[in-house]
Amino acid sequence: MKVADLQGALLDYWVARAAGIMWWIERSSIDWEVCADTGNAASDRYSPSTDWTQGGPIIERERLEIRRDNHGWNAMGNGCYGDGPTILIAAMRAYVASRFGDEVEDTQPGSAG
Repeated sequence: MKVADLQGALLDYWVARAAGIMWWIERSSIDWEVCADTGNAASDRYSPSTDWTQGGPIIERERLEIRRDNHGWNAMGNGCYGDGPTILIAAMRAYVASRFGDEVEDTQPGSAG
């Protein structure tokens, strides 16, 4: 699967793998969620593609450059590129690409872990 197509829980799953944190998949009442041991006393839903408290530190640590064009947001860093409709999605795609390349296994949430 192309990193440029990752979104939602699948993008969050690949970010967790790229970050090397302990993760697992849980089924919510609506959809699959990625959960992770982020150092808090309790496990947390891990959604760096939508949560600035999780995605923001990755952008800062990886020194990702963010730009906006007519098609959305672009993130660049470590020789890799990501784009998306939001800053966080673009940045997390760039981060995953920097660790795994432009394509990753087509793993579906719920079958991973």
